[in-house]
Amino acid sequence: MDNWKKDFNGYFEQRKQEKKRSKENLERRKAEVENFFKSVVAPAFDEIKIEVEKKYNREAYIHEYPALNRVSIRIYLKKEKRQEHELEEYTAEEERQEFIYFIQAYISSDATTIHSEKVLKNEAGLWLKGSTPITTSSGVIVSDISKVTKELIINNFLECYTTYRNKA
Repeated sequence: MDNWKKDFNGYFEQRKQEKKRSKENLERRKAEVENFFKSVVAPAFDEIKIEVEKKYNREAYIHEYPALNRVSIRIYLKKEKRQEHELEEYTAEEERQEFIYFIQAYISSDATTIHSEKVLKNEAGLWLKGSTPITTSSGVIVSDISKVTKELIINNFLECYTTYRNKA
């Protein structure tokens, strides 16, 4: 007659253990994402920043959003140097902003997925936005965070930048 009480208790004990495992998995994945941003995304964005500033008359700023599990690199047209009496060509940061590229981690206790998000302003002044998983050059989605490399991020950035700039 008391078997139902044991079964009921067993059910709640099992749920308690599952929640504990789930929480541990989530914490492990959060640490994995933090390490990913430091060891893969930051070096990739640093290389992009150096390249666009050095060779392509652009400014680049990297922004971290740890609470949102995302990092962005924002590309701006460089301010033109003019005589003091002339107005600057670009008066506001928004007018100079050309492209924003985010790396976003979506974390659950079961999986972590990495997406890239692109935002740019077209000639009509409208912002275009798109979000996709990280893919290889052959279009295969990379679902394992440990397989997303610095080179893959740089190549994805370049593909997104050139594709979206051609649409603008």
